[in-house]
Amino acid sequence: MEKLKIIIPTDFSVQADFAYVMVKKMEHKIPMQIHFVHVMSVPATVTGKQISNWLENELNNVFAKDASERFGGWVIKFKGMKITFNAFAKKGERM
Repeated sequence: MEKLKIIIPTDFSVQADFAYVMVKKMEHKIPMQIHFVHVMSVPATVTGKQISNWLENELNNVFAKDASERFGGWVIKFKGMKITFNAFAKKGERM
């Protein structure tokens, strides 16, 4: 039997945790693969500094020397924006 693929959107809230618990309970009865999608709301407008800070944090999530700080990140290219970064620079100096 093919595994059922479940996508759980999460914003790391209590409600998202509850959704995960409910799916885990079903996992014992139905073979499934569970995938998470991080969702977040963003303001209608942002400043360059806000984008820069966010990207620095995401780059650290991917490239941190300390493995305990690495948990995946979103390296996104925004349309019309050119970004240069050094993956091996110190946190806060990658972009």
